[in-house]
This record gives sequence, structure tokens and C-alpha cells, in this order.
Amino acid sequence: MPRQGYPSDVSDAEWEIIKPLLPAAKSETGRGRKRTVDLRGLYNAIRYLTRTGCAWELLPNDFPPPKTVYGYWRKWEKKGIWQKIHDELRERVREKEGRSKTATGGLIDSQSVKTTDIGGSDRGYDGGKKGASQLCNEYKCSGEKQAKIGIMESEPETQPNGYPNPSRA
Repeated sequence: MPRQGYPSDVSDAEWEIIKPLLPAAKSETGRGRKRTVDLRGLYNAIRYLTRTGCAWELLPNDFPPPKTVYGYWRKWEKKGIWQKIHDELRERVREKEGRSKTATGGLIDSQSVKTTDIGGSDRGYDGGKKGASQLCNEYKCSGEKQAKIGIMESEPETQPNGYPNPSRA
């Protein structure tokens, strides 16, 4: 049974550009088994996922199995294949527009942001947010209540998968 087409599928012209950028099968280099999965089907499945935002497990049945698609996506991510595809397509678009393949200039924008006394890129300042200590100062809490408020404030009761949050037990 032929696979149903989706709006996210790659066209023949696009596939001719993308195909040479994908890694050869190990069997083609003399080091492994013959590839049994269709690369174009894999690529279309990944495009479908990125276009629709669905979960890997919700991939339609006419694509390769979700674990296979994820495995190839991850392998290509580690090898920098996605960046290579992006760079090639960007260069082609720039040439088509009559510009040089690579940018000849750049622009950097900066912004001053209030931060905490504790340095680091993972910390910031939110003037409107009330943490456990501010709530306890308002309500005159003991240390134990302050710890409970901190947990309630920052940790949901259930995880996204519906299971109870172990830190709330």
C-alpha cells in the first residue's frame, strides 16, 4: 500500500538537494549491514514531526517506526547533519537572491538586565515573583512552613506524564 502524502513531505527537487547531505549507509562504506529503512521516508517523518509538533509515539503508521525515526534524528544531530543541511540551504537561498554565500556583516544587539548578586548565566531577577522567603515574611512562617511553601510554590503535584511528583511525597 503506498504511503499517503502529507503537506510536510519533501518535494523531488528538494530531495535531490538533501539526499547527498545525508550519511551513506555503513554497508556502502564496507562496514555494516544493508540499510533497510527508506531515507526519504525518515526525512519526511522528521519534517512531519517538526511541522506538527506531535510526540514521537504519535507519528502516523505509514512512516517508519518512531524509535527508528528518533534514532536516526539523534544520530544525525550528533554528527552535525542538521547544521550541514541548514548551511547548504541558507547558501542556496542567498545565491538565488544574488547575495554572497556567507554573510559579510553582522549586527549585535545588547540589553542591560538587572541581575542578582550571585553571578552566573542561570540566575536572573524577577521583581514581581514572590519566593518562599517573601511569602513567609508576609505571613510570619516558621522554618518548616517556609520549606513547605517553597516546595508547593516550585514543584507541581504531578509530573507531565501524570505520575505523582516524588519530591512532593
